[in-house]
Amino acid sequence: MVITKSEVESFRSDFSKTIADLETKYGVKISLGNIRYGDFEFTSRLTVNKVNKDSVIPHKLINTERINRGNRAAKFYDIDCVGNMVGSFWLYKDMVLLVEDYNTRAKRMPWKVKVLKSDNSFGYMKVTSGFFKKVKQVSSDDVELQRKFQLI
Repeated sequence: MVITKSEVESFRSDFSKTIADLETKYGVKISLGNIRYGDFEFTSRLTVNKVNKDSVIPHKLINTERINRGNRAAKFYDIDCVGNMVGSFWLYKDMVLLVEDYNTRAKRMPWKVKVLKSDNSFGYMKVTSGFFKKVKQVSSDDVELQRKFQLI
């Protein structure tokens, strides 16, 4: 018997229903990645994220490698940051900044930040490491900020 596309789609649907109880029991979000299939087998990646009490995956768009790279750079440049640098929120004038990445190849402006302006519009900017000595960090656990940045 050969595996068909409809079988794979049915499996995904059944899998989601089956793991709902585990997600609730352990306070996690379980997601099944793209399913690749051949004649007699299929494979996929399974990702499990811990969620907080509001079912929010903290910084779900940020992977561990980016976090570690950002933390190493923050330590090297002596940036006073509570928690992880990548994924942290900062206040600058009338804007809120979310640190998204540190580019090791960009020597002048290595930090990529997402900007939420006072009129609720978004933008991106790149900043130097010295910039973070002039701004104030705010709590990354603020659910309202996470919603505004569409991290939920």
